[in-house]
Amino acid sequence: MREGIYHKSGFIIMLIVGVLCQYSSELDPQLMMFASIYPLTCIFVVFTELTSIMENLMEISPELAKNPIWKILDSNKEE
Repeated sequence: MREGIYHKSGFIIMLIVGVLCQYSSELDPQLMMFASIYPLTCIFVVFTELTSIMENLMEISPELAKNPIWKILDSNKEE
């Protein structure tokens, strides 16, 4: 439970830093290279959460895990 809370806290901190970078790039044109950090951070958080949701669905419903598309997310693969 605590591990999940720490991950969510980390995501919130990442988003706050992204917003600050976005805001600072609007104030000073020399910092324009930081303008793309916030959207990239949002995309990262969304994909991470979608992956987490899909992994949880595979644990709840094992027949979904047999689908070839879902096998990409199988982190317990034996190589």
